Order: sequence, then C-alpha cells, then structure tokens
Amino acid sequence: MSAPWRWRLAERLGVGAPSEVPLVVIGGCGSSGTTLLRHRLDRHPAIFCGPESTLFLQRITGAQEIAGRFGFAPAEVRRWQAASPTRLAFIERFRAGCLEASGKTVWAEKTPENVRHFETIAAGFPNARFIHVIRDGRDVACSLRQARWMKLEKITGGVSRGSPEALGACARYWAQRVRAGRRLAGSPRYYEVRYEDLVLRPAPTLRALLAFLDLEWDDAVLAHNAGAAARAAGPLTACSVSRWAAELSADELAIIEREAAPELATLGYAPTPQSAPEAQPPLVWTTAEPAPTWKRLRRDAYALWLALKDPRLPIVARIVTALAALYLFAPFDLIPDRIPVFGYLDDAVALAAAGALALRIVPAALKRELRYAAAMRLSRRVWAV
Repeated sequence: MSAPWRWRLAERLGVGAPSEVPLVVIGGCGSSGTTLLRHRLDRHPAIFCGPESTLFLQRITGAQEIAGRFGFAPAEVRRWQAASPTRLAFIERFRAGCLEASGKTVWAEKTPENVRHFETIAAGFPNARFIHVIRDGRDVACSLRQARWMKLEKITGGVSRGSPEALGACARYWAQRVRAGRRLAGSPRYYEVRYEDLVLRPAPTLRALLAFLDLEWDDAVLAHNAGAAARAAGPLTACSVSRWAAELSADELAIIEREAAPELATLGYAPTPQSAPEAQPPLVWTTAEPAPTWKRLRRDAYALWLALKDPRLPIVARIVTALAALYLFAPFDLIPDRIPVFGYLDDAVALAAAGALALRIVPAALKRELRYAAAMRLSRRVWAV
C-alpha cells in the first residue's frame, strides 16, 4: 500500500525535523545476497535484523502483513501509524518495538530496494549507516531471469524470460541499482559488502563490517541453523559464485556487457578474454507469445513522452512530433470533428503515425532505455494518458 497521505504531504512540504535515532539500512539489487547478510547480522547478540519492512519505500507493506512478519498485533501497528505524524516518527516507533521485543540494541532494516533511496534516508536519519550489498552483475542477471518475484513480463512488454530483451532488462536493473547505491560512496556512513567476499571469506568480511558498525566481534554470525527452511539461513556456500561462466553464452555475455559495462568495469567484474566461454553452441533464443498490442502501444506512448523530455532525442523526431501536435490543434481536418467518432479518426491516425515515425528515428540504444523506463513506471501503476 502507499504510505499514509499525511506522511507523503509532510515529506513534500519538508515538515518535521530529521530523526536522531541510530539505525542500519541494508540495500542492494535483488538476488545480490541481502537476505544472506540479514541472517548473519541477526545472529549477532546486539543486532535485530528482521524480515523486510519496506518502511523506507514509497509503497510500504500493509499493517496486517507487516505485523505478521514481525510478530506484532495488527491493531498495535495501526495504532503506531495513527499516532505518528510523519514516516520518520513511525519508523522510530517501529524500531523501538522491534528492539523491545528482541532485547537487542541495534535495529537493521533490510529491504533490497532501500538502495534506491539511500540519499533520501540519509537526509532523514543523519545517524544512519548504510550497507550496500554488491554481487557480480552477470551472476545477478542469471538469478533475476529465473526469479518469480522479478516481473520481467511487465518490464519487457511480455517477452520470454529466455529472450535477449529479458536478459538486457536484468542487466539494466542491476546497473541502475548499483549506480543509485554508490551515490553515497565516499561517505563515512556508507559501506560496501561484496557477495563473493561474504561467502568465500565470511570471517574477515563480517569482522570488518562489524567494525564499521562499532560492534564487537561475535562468533555467532558464522553459525547457521541446520533446520532452517530458508536457504539463506543455512551454511554459507560458494556454489553460486561465477555461475555465469557455466550458464551464459558468449552472445549473452555481450548483451550484459552492452547494458552494464561501466558498472562491471568499475567494480572489477569485467570479464577477461580467458574467462568468457567459447566452446558453447550458437545461442538459440526461446520465444513466447508477444505482449498484447494495447500493452505495447501503451508502453511506446509513454516511452515517446519520456523521449520528448530527453535531450538526446534527435531534432528530426522532435519536428515530426511537433507537426503532429500542430495538426491536432489546427482548425482544418481531413475529417471534420463534428462527425461523431469518425471525426477524430484522422487525429488518431496522425498521432499514431507521428509517434511510430519518431520512435523509428530514435537510436536503438536510447529506444531500449526509454522503453525499459516506460515499462518500469507502468508496472508500478503509473498510467500514461
């Protein structure tokens, strides 16, 4: 659900002072190991790191569900919401409830999408510390295109998960979240944890992380629950490190490189000629039924709107769109508007033709980026008129 309207209004108006409470915020691209880290930290005697609360996001979990996740009474959570004039006040109250119930002293909130809001959270909580979990984007892409929670059909317009569009969308998804989280890089409040270090060198990695949090080392963070149903709560395993070398063909690697090369290189994940698989057969893309025409039209219409605001749009495309708009508002029409229904057909055809022509002029790389951005926004129920 969306955050209460009064919280959103207060955020827009800048009402309320920053919160002074200390807390730990964990984020990272999905399938990067945030849940694995959460289980490790939660075993520390001083840290409570529970399930995802989503409290820092625009759309937050409802009171009924969040109460079930954390073991609170739904009525109690609703009471906290009603008594909190701002989101910050509610987070303070929720944090206090978690620490009181657990008997611990440090509250850590793990929701992967926190990574997109690190800067905003930092402004509201000056004493917060941020942990960014980063994993090789090639491995993340392998996981994302198989993850049920990843709504690839919405993002790509309905293509198969085995298609190049889906793989490219996964790579862009990872790159965007890495860029967003690393905007805090260089701050003394920001710390990066590599998934590979966590599973290959857990003791020194967790020891350094606890030192960043000003907490003493405890061997409990290396323990695991033998009977845990969740894989992330079990023993650490490195079986998923560099899985891309076995799962991705050279063609697929090229797609990921095209979409996320700067981030891979900056993080030291760029593939070397020796590591790229060469003996695999030519890639055959799987196919699926195309997305309904109305969904593709809706996505492209919104992509065109985003293109008009993008300085990279070629001038010819702007001229075509401007001519279509002039025809729409011109006093003359091929079919008079006074004729019911049919009077607007010429306007619709002119707009559709101009939009299709404008998108055809847009460079392929920019078109992919705009269509992806449009699909992402539409998947969050932001509708284009």
